[in-house]
Amino acid sequence: MPPLDPWYVTGLVDGEGCFTVSFSLRPSLSTGIEVRPAFAVALNKRSLAV
Repeated sequence: MPPLDPWYVTGLVDGEGCFTVSFSLRPSLSTGIEVRPAFAVALNKRSLAV
């Protein structure tokens, strides 16, 4: 597989990507807060070749 062009990846993530951060209270942790970052890219099955 040839290397991906960084600008292609930037455009794909800008159009189809999502970055989310959630916080939960967790008294058992030293900070009392759990931080959960998540990153996802969702494509339709028709875009499988991408």
